[in-house]
This record gives sequence, structure tokens and C-alpha cells, in this order.
Amino acid sequence: WDGTTWLPRTTPVAPPPRVNAAMVYDVARRRTVLFGGDRQGVRLADTWEWDGLRWAERLGAGPPARDHHGLAYDSRRQRVVLYGGYSYSSSVASLLSDVWEWDGTSWMQRPSSGGPGPRAGFGLAFDADSGRVILVGGASSGGSTYPLEAWEWDGVSWSLSRGAPLPQLELDPKLVWDDTRRRLTLVVSLETRALTGTQWAAFKPSYRQGGAVAFDSRRGVLVLFGGHNIAGAGITNETWEWNGSVWSLRTPPSSPPVRYGGGLAFDAARQRVVLFGGSTKLKQPGGVVGDDFD
Repeated sequence: WDGTTWLPRTTPVAPPPRVNAAMVYDVARRRTVLFGGDRQGVRLADTWEWDGLRWAERLGAGPPARDHHGLAYDSRRQRVVLYGGYSYSSSVASLLSDVWEWDGTSWMQRPSSGGPGPRAGFGLAFDADSGRVILVGGASSGGSTYPLEAWEWDGVSWSLSRGAPLPQLELDPKLVWDDTRRRLTLVVSLETRALTGTQWAAFKPSYRQGGAVAFDSRRGVLVLFGGHNIAGAGITNETWEWNGSVWSLRTPPSSPPVRYGGGLAFDAARQRVVLFGGSTKLKQPGGVVGDDFD
């Protein structure tokens, strides 16, 4: 996505189809990093990198398999930071609370006691002004509660963050750093909020869940693609942009197929928003209908 047109990128080697993975752009190495996700009920622990022309799987020991985790790029320390998510054993879900960092060569687990605790389906982004990775919301306590709190990771330890109170959050809020307006932007199902000082100011986009979000720093806009409108419109392939004041529905001549739960990241070197994966699977009276994308 270059701001006007979606371009399909087909390569002979690519990650397998998946949903609820995490993806982020590594500025120093000019690579989009993809980790984990769910492939037809099997959680993945693979690391892939996209350089704009080809995918490469990065082999070696790393975080255990998971989905609904978070990735953020710490530009101060030039590390991709991974936190939490769901792991599964014999179809039983367990919440994770581990911190891992990717330096482009290997994964390293970091000690992380006293932080957010076991958490999945949260928003995670790097705040370039404070130099810290920010975590908001998510499911805890076995997925039964959704804490309205934010945490900061400085590369050594966690601390409770500013910006209270948070809005009521559902599973999988999306958090991105708006480099033009120098602020964190939080997208949830019913509304979007921007952190100004210590307050989250609200505005409302169209209602949906599972939309993919990234910030295009070249044009200074937040890009939202797809999602599932549970209220009636179904799964969509709409492309919306937020310029800090208004939402605009873009109408490109072609778009990727409808989906929810895809990954979206902005490749600053090539000035493109990159989309990967997602799903159209829905529960129907006769069973689950739909596919995962690769």
C-alpha cells in the first residue's frame, strides 16, 4: 500500500498462512519482522523477515509458540521487543508474561518480574519521546479480565505508565506511534483515542474488530485495513486513513480480499504499508467456514 494503490506481492518462499501473529518494522535493519501466530489451531514459533522483495525465515532458538502477543521496535536500543500472548497445551490456553528481544541475529529472553503479568491481546508500541515500549490493556487472569492500565518497558524493568484512565478496552486493541504528531494512538472496536499529555482524547471510526493498523510516517496518516463488523456488515476489505483530525475512506482500484486479524506494518525504507495474513473464518451452524491467508 503506497497511499493510493494496493500491490499484491507474490514470492516463491513465504510464511505459512496464519492469524493473530505480530509484525513490526525494524528501522535499523530495514526489515519487517513477523513472529508466531495461529495456523489452523496450531500455534507457531517461527521468525520471518521481509525486505521488500523476499521473505527469509530466521532459524534458531527463540520464544515458545504463541498467538495474540505483541511486537514493538525500540529504536533507542535497536531491538524488536516481544511480550506475552497465549500458549496452548492439549487445547488449554495459558497466558504468558515473558519478554524477548530480537537484535536481527538471535532472540534473547529478558528478566521481567513485577510487570504487567500474564497478558494477551494487548496494544504494544514504542514511544519515541519517552524512549520506552508501552503496553495497554489486554486479557489477564485466564482471559477473564481486561485491566484498564498501561505499562512501560525501558529495556530493564516495567513500571506503570501515565495516561490514566484508559478507555474500556476489548481484546486486541491496536497501539501505534504517530511520528508526525509525536503521540501514541490507540484503536479499539468502538473508538480511537490519542494520548495528549496524560489524557486519552476520544474520536470514533466505523465499528469493527480485528482491523489491522499501522502508521505511515511518510504521509503522516494512520492506515486501518479490514476487520469484522459484528453489527451487520460482515468482514470487510475497506482501507481507512486517519490524519489526526478526520477519517477518510480510500477507494483504490484494487484491494486485498476481505479479512480480519491480519498484520500491518510500515516499511520506512520503501515507504510502503505491508499487509500479511489474516482470516475469514467464522463460526456457522454447520461448523467453521472460511480460510486463513498467507
